[in-house]
Amino acid sequence: MFVKVNKGIDEFQIDLKQLSCLSCHVTYSKEPISRLSWMCPHIALAIAENEYEFEKHHPLFKPYVPIIKQHAHSNSDSFLPDISSIYHCNDVTLFLSSFDLESRSHEFLRAALNNMVYTLWLPGFEWCFNGGQLINPLSESDKSRVERHIFEKINTGLFYDLNKIVLINPEVTDSRKIGNSGLKFVGASDTGASDYQVTVIYKKSSQKVRLNMKISGWHRIKGSSVAYYDVEKNSLELKHRALTVFEIPLLKWCDEITNHFNRIYELSK
Repeated sequence: MFVKVNKGIDEFQIDLKQLSCLSCHVTYSKEPISRLSWMCPHIALAIAENEYEFEKHHPLFKPYVPIIKQHAHSNSDSFLPDISSIYHCNDVTLFLSSFDLESRSHEFLRAALNNMVYTLWLPGFEWCFNGGQLINPLSESDKSRVERHIFEKINTGLFYDLNKIVLINPEVTDSRKIGNSGLKFVGASDTGASDYQVTVIYKKSSQKVRLNMKISGWHRIKGSSVAYYDVEKNSLELKHRALTVFEIPLLKWCDEITNHFNRIYELSK
């Protein structure tokens, strides 16, 4: 079954049944489906424009159609990257590319939802402003939901499983006076201080306090070391959205140390 596609001013003829491109001289040779690096952008474009016919002839490729279509719509001249893993998470599907030092495609994770494919740069945990974001921007709530799936399904090297923060300098609670430098509270994950640590310096006039965090694996993520706690509103201002994975235990800990501070403040009057 031959179809014609246009890329720029050039026309290409694709055999959609054999998955071959007469221009690039490539043909699908029944290798594992996840190995897409043989597929030229012209075949990808033919699949995007004839999705129904393609899936009828090649049903095993169906899970990969979102990635193929995104590649076609990006108007790239490169061949597709291989996919190492697919994760189905309810209405979200996550695609990881195989390691490729030259193209660095393994650094980019694709997430398919709402009939669109969005791209996350894993080293910096930043959403790319690709074509999908222009047409149908991903909401902040959807970003957080997808990020939660990523943490739960994929070994990103980023610590996230924070259940409880414990005070690792409990001697501060024995204070009877608050000096000009305030009181320093240091918390850590109950599973180990090397995974997650947070430091807060409280002063008498504090309404919003700065939280300085050290999180295992997060050193390349801009904005992941600082957050602010609003004492009056009991709310957090997070400098990086992905920090919401720590929000519940961090809020509980901030409330706990606020109570300690208020008690000491009353004693010091």
